[in-house]
Amino acid sequence: MRILLSFVTDNELSIPIDHQEHLQQLVRAIIDGTPSTAADGLMPGGDYHFSNLRSQSRRISDGHIHFAPGRIEWQFASPSQPLIQKLHDFATKQQTITLCGHPLRIAAIRQISTPDFRGGRMDCTCVTPIVTPAIAQPTPQMVRYLRPLHHGEEIERVLVNELLLTHRRVSGAELRGKPVHIEFNQKYIRKDPREGTRKVRFLGEDIIGCYAPFVLYGEIELLLTAWECGLGQRRTDGFGMISMRPAMDGIYENSTTSQDSHEGE
Repeated sequence: MRILLSFVTDNELSIPIDHQEHLQQLVRAIIDGTPSTAADGLMPGGDYHFSNLRSQSRRISDGHIHFAPGRIEWQFASPSQPLIQKLHDFATKQQTITLCGHPLRIAAIRQISTPDFRGGRMDCTCVTPIVTPAIAQPTPQMVRYLRPLHHGEEIERVLVNELLLTHRRVSGAELRGKPVHIEFNQKYIRKDPREGTRKVRFLGEDIIGCYAPFVLYGEIELLLTAWECGLGQRRTDGFGMISMRPAMDGIYENSTTSQDSHEGE
C-alpha cells in the first residue's frame, strides 16, 4: 500500500536538497523504534520506503529546496498493514510535525491507488535514486557505484535478485526462474549529463543511485512488491521509490529538466 501525506506551510520553507535523513527520523518516530542495521538495509519484518518532499511550486538554490507557501507532499509505502496503520494514526492524531526545524501542518492523508499490473509491465520513473552495491575498489576511499550507462546488465541482476528476496520475505513464496526483466531508457541516459544517476548526501556519505526511466516486466506479484517495497538497497533510508508514467494525481515526475537535478559524483 502507498500513502500520500499532505502538509501545509504558511511561509516559504527552505530545507536541504538532501533531507532524507530528517525524513528517516520522522519515520522512526512514527513507528516507535529504530530499524536495525541489517545487511540489506531493511528492518526485519517491516519493509517500507519513502519519497523526499515534493511540491508543484519550488525552486533550487544554494543546495536547498525553497518551497512556496502552500501544499507539500510526501509518500510512504509498505506491504505491512500495521506500519500503514501507525502512519495513519499518527497523521490523524498530530496537527503538526517539525522537519529541519520548520513546523508543517498535517492537512490530509490518503491512499494512492495501486496501478493495474495485469499487463505484466510497469513504465517507471525514479522518485528517489535506486541504490546498488558499490563496486569493490582497492581502498575505501575509491568507492564507485554501478551506473546504468556502463553496468546495465549487472544492475539488472542486482535489482532482480533483491526484488525476488524481498518478495520471498514479504509473501513467503518463492518464484522460480527469472520472472523479471528491466530495460533502462538508454536514450535518456545518454542525453543526461549525469548518465542516469543522482548523488545524495546521507549522514555524511555520498551515495550514487540510478535515476533514469525504465520499464519493468514481470509477474503481477513481483510488480506489486516493487511498488510497495521499492527497488535496490537502502530503501528504509529513503531510496528506491518508483512511480508509474504518466504521473498520477499528486505525484510529480522527474525529467531531464527537473529542478531537483543536482551534481553527481
